[in-house]
Amino acid sequence: MLAAGYEPGGKLAVLTARYTVNGEIFEPAQPGLKVSEIGLLYGIRAGSFRFSTGLSRIWGNNRGQYLFTDPDPLWGSGKNYEFVKYSTLGIPAEIRFITSLKYVGIGITGFGNLNAKRSFAGLNLSVYLGRLKQ
Repeated sequence: MLAAGYEPGGKLAVLTARYTVNGEIFEPAQPGLKVSEIGLLYGIRAGSFRFSTGLSRIWGNNRGQYLFTDPDPLWGSGKNYEFVKYSTLGIPAEIRFITSLKYVGIGITGFGNLNAKRSFAGLNLSVYLGRLKQ
């Protein structure tokens, strides 16, 4: 996940642009599932917390119909499926907890996206750079 945020001094507003990519690793079935998102979120800050939601574009690939099994001596049997691309709109949301010094911070971000194709949620450790305290 990559995110860039703007918090005007003296205001409670938070504006965040984010890009996320989620996918399978070491999956013997092909194609691997993948979800990408680009979104714009608006929210409020309350002390060390940020609460945001917005609108995003989601795209990626799913598995379609089963095609065949390819015996692979290294990874075992690998099932092959039809490659299905998709694109849709989603509703992203996130909660951030930030603790910081003047120009660097660390935090935890809980994030997710509700959409018609492949909703997701996650948790990550975040590093913040910029003018963080006034």
